[in-house]
Amino acid sequence: MNGTIQKPKPVSYEIDEYTVTLSDPKQIVTYNGKPALKSIVGGQTVIVTTDGKPELAKIIDDYMYEYNMWRYRNIPGYIPLLDAYNAIRNEHMRYDAQKQAYYDGRGSYPASIDEEIADEYQKLDNEYPEASVYLMARNYTYASNYKKVAAGHAAMELLENGGDIAEAKKLLSDWHK
Repeated sequence: MNGTIQKPKPVSYEIDEYTVTLSDPKQIVTYNGKPALKSIVGGQTVIVTTDGKPELAKIIDDYMYEYNMWRYRNIPGYIPLLDAYNAIRNEHMRYDAQKQAYYDGRGSYPASIDEEIADEYQKLDNEYPEASVYLMARNYTYASNYKKVAAGHAAMELLENGGDIAEAKKLLSDWHK
């Protein structure tokens, strides 16, 4: 655990007639396909787009980077495991796409899955059990069942705050109860 990583401080951004403050990642929304900042100004909700405001886009990117580093501070090995997970996922997508092209008569049969990529993921998955459970919890948050999503968020929050791995696994395995 790294006690030196702090939750990011709120950041203000001045626009002609008002100032908006970014203090929670939930304020970052998508507007017309681009990141935007949702804030309360004078009792009214305003959405400030990043169109023509590269400095606001940088503020949002920097805030999210700091926020994620703060979130993952108690999850040793999460970033390398996530990178390996994405690599193996991309390798499977490559294989599936080439196989489909072969069946459609547009290419040769694909080379098999790169075992080095799979081995690296497996090694990191075994080496960092907290990160492994955190990644599983993160994947639960993409489910279509609201109970499974809630279990994923609860397990992530538990691990982010230094909670027990066994308790997080139990939250995930009992999601349907």
